[in-house]
Amino acid sequence: MRFSPNSAQESKKRQRFSTGKEGKKAKMWISLLKIIENVEERTDPGERKDRKHE
Repeated sequence: MRFSPNSAQESKKRQRFSTGKEGKKAKMWISLLKIIENVEERTDPGERKDRKHE
């Protein structure tokens, strides 16, 4: 899943960063999304290789 946030969502994220607990939650979610994207990028070519071997 690729996330393409519009300007309204971006401004909401910035507002969350300025507040204490919400800012930490937003950073956690963004880091989780980055990890998920990295995992997907790593598994995609691996799955293709597995299919070729089959």
